[in-house]
Amino acid sequence: MDDNILGAEFSRYPYHKGGVCMFIQKYFPFSVINIEQFCKDKELEVCALRLDFLPFKVCIISLYRSPNGNFQYFIKGLGTIINKNL
Repeated sequence: MDDNILGAEFSRYPYHKGGVCMFIQKYFPFSVINIEQFCKDKELEVCALRLDFLPFKVCIISLYRSPNGNFQYFIKGLGTIINKNL
């Protein structure tokens, strides 16, 4: 009864216990949105996907910022991603 698959992910390698991922039911059509260029370990860890079965565009973003991360970098990067018109 494993109907879920890994939809999108970002893993940080030099540090333990970090990164983000999204699981989606395997029968939902989706596409991964490549936003890895905005990721920076501990500052902004983010992944996104687009649901392709609706008559309108729906993008889902999963993100994480370490409590030790730079908050200004996080806000600026998130704003850039949102304004990118995914």
